[in-house]
Amino acid sequence: MSLGQITGITVIEPASRKEQVERNRTHLGFPNTSSSFAAFLTRAERRAAQPDDGSNHALPSAKEALGEFLRDQQNQMNLRLLNSLIGREENREPVTGALDAVTAAAMRHAAIPEASKYRQEAPKYDAPVTPVAPRELAPIIRQAAEKYGVDSGLIRAVIKAESNFQPQSTSPKGAMGLMQLMPETAREVGVKHPYDPVENIMGGTRYLKGLLNRYQGNIPRALAAYNWGAGNVEKYPDRLPRETRDYIRRVTQEYRPAEA
Repeated sequence: MSLGQITGITVIEPASRKEQVERNRTHLGFPNTSSSFAAFLTRAERRAAQPDDGSNHALPSAKEALGEFLRDQQNQMNLRLLNSLIGREENREPVTGALDAVTAAAMRHAAIPEASKYRQEAPKYDAPVTPVAPRELAPIIRQAAEKYGVDSGLIRAVIKAESNFQPQSTSPKGAMGLMQLMPETAREVGVKHPYDPVENIMGGTRYLKGLLNRYQGNIPRALAAYNWGAGNVEKYPDRLPRETRDYIRRVTQEYRPAEA
């Protein structure tokens, strides 16, 4: 990867031109440090006034000199920016290896604990930090069961397996709330606030009911589709991943029919 790709900074002076650039700077009287634009114009004017008797064929033209001057200025700006990126002060030793400096800065800022990959996003809903007691959700579960015709025991078992009754739960893949609705699923069932227990349970139950209808009441198959996706289940019915098989087992073990 190039320096420009890492930093978004265009470094104009290529390595193959280094010797020519230094020679041009010497002929034009540029010092090692930055030259003012006014000083450059004075030198360029003097250069243009010199007769072309063939003795100055190695000197750059005014146009070429201007290009070299601008490249020199931008490179110095790039180095100052790189210094600031890695926290160096101007009165300290400048960056001599630009790529090394950017790499060091990137490594410093990338030093994030491994566990942060799974850090949950802050919920949009101001939900409690601790799990909600199942009895507190019982009225919502009962209402969803009556509205969509799904056994309340099955709804409760899905919530237990999905989030362990944590309304603010967010999976690494982005599933949200008590019944772990993916963003597209939440939109499909009309859930605008996925961390709200009422909306989440009502939306999740509506989605579960649709899957039960799709598979003629076959609970394990509906649960597989809830976890892995209906398209995957129908395309690869005999290749359920281990995670999905474990999910079906946990839900069915937790499931206690309400009428029992």
